[in-house]
Amino acid sequence: RITTGKYFVQNGNTVLPFSIEANHAIMDGYHMGLFFQQFESESK
Repeated sequence: RITTGKYFVQNGNTVLPFSIEANHAIMDGYHMGLFFQQFESESK
């Protein structure tokens, strides 16, 4: 499950809080790390 919050501007940057909830039997922290890296690079 991916949940997003309301975006806001902080110190001149637009911030979008979000979280991921996943079953550890399907994915682990490594896969979430890959997702966050890709998400961050795509949103710049």
